[in-house]
Amino acid sequence: MMLSVVYLTYRPGGYDMLADGLKDQTHTDYELICIDEVTERHDIVVKYLEGKDIPVSHVSPSKPKCFPELPFNLINAYNTGVLLSTGDVVILLNDYTWLPPDSLERIANRVDELGDMTAISNAAYYFSCEKGECVDHPISVWEKHWVGCPPKDGWGELWVGNPFELFYAAFPYTLLLETNGFSECYDYHMGNQIVPVVNKVREVNGKLYNDVENIAYHAGHREWGGSLWHQAKKPGQGVLIQRENCFNLKTHRRGCI
Repeated sequence: MMLSVVYLTYRPGGYDMLADGLKDQTHTDYELICIDEVTERHDIVVKYLEGKDIPVSHVSPSKPKCFPELPFNLINAYNTGVLLSTGDVVILLNDYTWLPPDSLERIANRVDELGDMTAISNAAYYFSCEKGECVDHPISVWEKHWVGCPPKDGWGELWVGNPFELFYAAFPYTLLLETNGFSECYDYHMGNQIVPVVNKVREVNGKLYNDVENIAYHAGHREWGGSLWHQAKKPGQGVLIQRENCFNLKTHRRGCI
């Protein structure tokens, strides 16, 4: 089973955590797609990942938005990764996340068991890190590059999304075809992405599953500068109207934007 790992980032560093978690995966049939808004580091990132023998297929900023008047850009970033993907399953992964070696294998096994109309949300331990503890670097925000499984001390309680969480989730492409990716009309405000995704999956008779045993390590990051995906004036009052995206996955040629 081919997996497409879509890594979403707009902050400095984080690639050492990503590469260290991917290099020893027991499931090796995957591609890495980095949706990275810090365009000036793209060449550095490609060289770094290829030097770690990570199968990186794209390092790209987000595509043009379907609805440019909306203030945020997170769902547009999800869809950019979906359009660039070629795998049977698309895995969404936020930056500053370290994956244990069996993470991708667990996802592939769950898709085999649950079928290609089930979206899978996974879990994480959360670590809070102040900006003052870190350095500003295109690959790492730590004084030394991240190596090996993080120590258990200092990590918070296990965090599981309810009913779902997108920061570490897997969507079979068959399911994404039915939902036509993610509805970008909900690129509206921070925190309003999960419910529309859940509702859309249910509308097409898809299912949701929380794999609470597939645990990643996710470093807190919100203190580290402003977000390119969430910065904007607050939208005015009004009714949010459901609209179709300006692309159609059923006619799109995969692996490009």
